[in-house]
Amino acid sequence: MKAERRRVLKRILTWTMASALAVTSVSLPTEMVRAEGEEITEHHYDDNGFCTDAGCTDIYEPAVCQVDEADHEYYEIGNAGQLYWFADYINASIDHAQTNAKLTEDIVVNEGVMTAETDPAEVRQWIPIGNYEFDAGDQRTIYAGVFDGQNHTISGLYYAKTTDAYGAYAGLFGYLDMVAGSSGSAYYIETVKNLGVVNSYFKLESETYSAQIGAICGYGGYFWNCYSENNVIHAVNNQEKTSTIYDYSAYAGGIVGCLWSGGMRNCFSANNTLTATVANAGNQHAANPLAGFVNSNYVKASSMPDNYYLAEETTNDGGRTAEQCETGEVAYLLNQGANDGEIIWHQTLGEDGDAHPVLDTAHGVVHLKEDGTYTNEHILDITPGKEATCTESGLTEGSKCTVCGEVVTEQTVIPATGHSFTNYVSNNDATCISPGTKTAQCDNGCGAKDTIEDETQPATGIHDFTGAYVSLGAEGHYQVCIWCGAAGEKVAHVYGNYVNKDSKNHTHICACGYSEDAEHEWNEGKVTSLATCAAKGEVVYNCRECSAVKREEIAINPQNHTGNTEIRNAKEATCTEAGYTGDIYCKDCGVKLADGKTIPETGHTYSKYVVRATTKKKGSSGEKCSKCGAVRNVKTIHYAETLNLAKTSYTYNGKVKKPAVTVKDSEGNKISSSYYTVSYSNNKNVGKATVKVTFKGNYTGKLTSSFTIVPKTASISKITAQSRGFTVKWKKQSTQTSGYQIQYSTNSKFKGKTTKHVVISKNSTISKKIGKLSAKKKYYVRIRIYKTVKVNGKSTRIYSDWSKAKTVKTKK
Repeated sequence: MKAERRRVLKRILTWTMASALAVTSVSLPTEMVRAEGEEITEHHYDDNGFCTDAGCTDIYEPAVCQVDEADHEYYEIGNAGQLYWFADYINASIDHAQTNAKLTEDIVVNEGVMTAETDPAEVRQWIPIGNYEFDAGDQRTIYAGVFDGQNHTISGLYYAKTTDAYGAYAGLFGYLDMVAGSSGSAYYIETVKNLGVVNSYFKLESETYSAQIGAICGYGGYFWNCYSENNVIHAVNNQEKTSTIYDYSAYAGGIVGCLWSGGMRNCFSANNTLTATVANAGNQHAANPLAGFVNSNYVKASSMPDNYYLAEETTNDGGRTAEQCETGEVAYLLNQGANDGEIIWHQTLGEDGDAHPVLDTAHGVVHLKEDGTYTNEHILDITPGKEATCTESGLTEGSKCTVCGEVVTEQTVIPATGHSFTNYVSNNDATCISPGTKTAQCDNGCGAKDTIEDETQPATGIHDFTGAYVSLGAEGHYQVCIWCGAAGEKVAHVYGNYVNKDSKNHTHICACGYSEDAEHEWNEGKVTSLATCAAKGEVVYNCRECSAVKREEIAINPQNHTGNTEIRNAKEATCTEAGYTGDIYCKDCGVKLADGKTIPETGHTYSKYVVRATTKKKGSSGEKCSKCGAVRNVKTIHYAETLNLAKTSYTYNGKVKKPAVTVKDSEGNKISSSYYTVSYSNNKNVGKATVKVTFKGNYTGKLTSSFTIVPKTASISKITAQSRGFTVKWKKQSTQTSGYQIQYSTNSKFKGKTTKHVVISKNSTISKKIGKLSAKKKYYVRIRIYKTVKVNGKSTRIYSDWSKAKTVKTKK
């Protein structure tokens, strides 16, 4: 009872500490427990995190709760005891499933390599993180957090178990899956990354359900940059029932037993012993260096990129040979799939190097050389240096590895050199009050200049009166010295050209600003437009000294008509009336300049005309004046209305048929054939022939009519009486013939209900038996030929005349 109470109290305190650590982010180096009636005792841990106190076989050093830069909590695990503590914490409650963790050291649980021969009593046994067993709240425990190995390994795990539980999952982790978010929606975060499991033993026997086991995990999840090496992994299912689905299966994987959902990326497996056995050979079982089973319905190929394992030959699913692993090829390939070019996988190459990729960052980085081989030497990208100038600092040449990003040669700053001025040249600019200067350009060639006093050129004391002008009014002006401003000698103004000032004067200005006005001097002027009977003229004067212009008007001249005239009162002569040429007037002033003359009438000019009649409208003929349109001798042309044929039906004889044509107008008068042409079509063979009349001369348009060409008349050659019927024979006629029609009746005129028809559709038939008639009855029989032709696009039968009727009396 005492031991049981101690275990219960240990579990409660473990949960309490986990909650406190998550809030305070402080690690407690010891755990204190008290059994009933005992004082509180302090636990002590060895370097591997296990309690060294007597009787404390399952007390572990707690992991340390920290907060990352994104304000997310996680546990730091630095020894085996903290790993076991973390497993207990996750398996205690489903509420802990999303707890994140990071390894800070390589962890060895049991020394040496775990095998089937390892004595379980001599080693510490492992319980998977997220073991899928029920917690205190009757919830199955899973792991749904992010476990970052930070390139460390876990070694010496030992797990051997036989179970009849509903689900059996084993590995470092048992069951990775999703949990519900606060909004009720599901989301995946279950991820194991940057972690290796080595030298471990896992064996799981299931008596009732599936057995799924992997070095990293038994079921599900996301696996990034994980590896498994030198592990023994056995999945055994002892259920003898048969299942064609997931039940009663056994899956063993170097990384994961069953990848039902999630994904795997940049993982590696080598030198593992994998077996998957089932009691019933018909049940599913598989062992694979990476994943024992992958559910392709949920896990697509895009979710499993860049995974490799050690194999005897290269395979499409990631198998690579020992030589490919040793040369560094696999390490390089694994890093190609890493995020943002991050170097996760390392390998020291060479005679004493690694046989395959490892996560240990102390090992070398693998680079691909241009010749396709691999090396630990950096592949350099040279950053050119920059020379320092007089005013700007420079940089030395640098280099950086294009693969791992390491800066091999760091650039250093070269200070600016500063200017150097030695070769000064005199500017020869000494003045009356100032000494001269001299200037030098920078010796470094940067283009900078420096100007200083030239000691060889003192002030001259000589004025330079080329400065500004100062006016003294009408007396003149003087100039000042450009250096000291002293006044120069007074001189007379020097004027420029005259410029226009106003209508009376122009002015000229001296350089000092003084101006002098004078009146314009006009030239003799030029007439630019003459005065006319209607408009004034203009004369323009120009000043001889400036650009001024003066304009003066010239009065109207009533006698100057410029020829701008127009005709008024004009009238053209017609066929019956005289005309007038019109009077000439000045258009400008309106004065009449000349009278017009009378133009005699022209008389009519007639020519013959015809308005042709159509088939619907009358026409006319006569004479018409080409000038005024007057007409005379008008006659009506009645429109063409009817087309009559001399004959409308012919019997086929192999010759062209052309019935005579008569055309009459709307008044019933015959139209002469000189006013039309006649054409025939389809007028030889059996069918409907067409006659077309095309008008000309006084008529226009067309009239059409048709006539029929029927087959030759057939004849009955023999009629034989039969019981309640008869057989009729006739002479075969194949030309222009489609078939025959037989008509029979008890009435000699083929009238009444007893009159019947029979159609024979083949022209090669020459007899027909008629039955089901009245016995001992006299029948009249006749025959005719038909041919099927197209009329207006429709199939139509054209019949010949009936043959002479023959009689027959049916038998009893």
